[in-house]
Amino acid sequence: MYSFLLPTPEHVCSILASLLRNLRGQQRTRLLNKFTENDSEKVDRLMELHFKYLDAMQVADKKIEGEKHDMVRRGEIIDSDIEDEFYLRRLDAGLFVLQHICYIMAEICNANVPQIRQRVHQILNMRGSSIKIVRHIIKEYAENIGDGRSPEFRESEQKRILGLLDNF
Repeated sequence: MYSFLLPTPEHVCSILASLLRNLRGQQRTRLLNKFTENDSEKVDRLMELHFKYLDAMQVADKKIEGEKHDMVRRGEIIDSDIEDEFYLRRLDAGLFVLQHICYIMAEICNANVPQIRQRVHQILNMRGSSIKIVRHIIKEYAENIGDGRSPEFRESEQKRILGLLDNF
């Protein structure tokens, strides 16, 4: 009856990313400790979502690449407006959530809690995935961050996000 009130994974990931970006001190520690409770079940769920959205993105990317190939074959020019359109379609297909998930993964792996980092790496390895994929997604996220109003904010946020990759 009130299913519209239940949080979606998209909503939860957005909130978690914001909390990890903004919390400091004891509040941040409490949030990070949630990822170690019950044998790291929240890390497991995060990784489950990662693979779900990664699969969705691979399908969307394949479709978009096919469309690009068809356009080139027809002699059409793929300009920046068309590239932007494709990027927006990728965001709608799940890239937005996947970027938040990868950002959360990077934040929690940089939190100096070995249990979290080990669990993330263990699950990536078990599923035959790679840190390179996560790094690529975070780099793409950093490249496209910002609202266009403040180049200083954009630059500092990009530097901060890319800095997370150093210890990932």
